[in-house]
Amino acid sequence: MARISLKDALDRTPEIDRAKLDATTESDIRGYMREDGFDPDAEPVDGWRTVLPPADVRALYGMTQAAFAAWIGVPLATWRNWEQGRTLPDPAARTLLNLLAREPEAARRALGPMVPAA
Repeated sequence: MARISLKDALDRTPEIDRAKLDATTESDIRGYMREDGFDPDAEPVDGWRTVLPPADVRALYGMTQAAFAAWIGVPLATWRNWEQGRTLPDPAARTLLNLLAREPEAARRALGPMVPAA
């Protein structure tokens, strides 16, 4: 893998296919959402969006990133990538996040006691 400086990366011209972007329809976008595990037609449940941001889910439990990641069995680096938007949780992880957000008592029973990270 080639390494470049941040300045070089920022100076590069983006390689965006404007014609393809302009040709993308709303129907295409909804199809991509379905492929990624989102239901574009879903109604919010109890005021929640379809998928809460990972940081918001963690905030519901008042835990640090390290403690929360350890509690749900996710590597800390992965959790940080999700919170910072560098990567998206896969469909199984999104399901877990929805469970954690919508059914906290069930999640606590299933995952066991929350233990602070060492």
